[in-house]
Amino acid sequence: MRLTQEAYELAKQVAQVLSSPSEGKGRGPHLVGTGTAAKVLGVSRKTVARMIDRRELPCERIGGNHHRRVAMEDVVSLALRVRAQRSAALEEMRDAADEAGFYDTDLSSYLDGLG
Repeated sequence: MRLTQEAYELAKQVAQVLSSPSEGKGRGPHLVGTGTAAKVLGVSRKTVARMIDRRELPCERIGGNHHRRVAMEDVVSLALRVRAQRSAALEEMRDAADEAGFYDTDLSSYLDGLG
């Protein structure tokens, strides 16, 4: 199986996060805390909590304090979906800009128009 560059970069990022001594504190090797998930996703811990509350990311509650733990597989799956959505949105914006002729404008003309 061949990985896309994007999947490879994500896998590398996951490996770096999980190799940190303070990470990977979930029960079993596949469960991680919201802080670890946040690092992999490139968002804040609070954002991960909101994703869990919106049911975008499933979780398990662990211990008396009901700490949230998420499966790394779900984190990676969400990260790939989000990246695909961002890529599609950027492609749409590029196409719209191209159709509107924004890429046909000379840079000096554009800069002259600003000032």
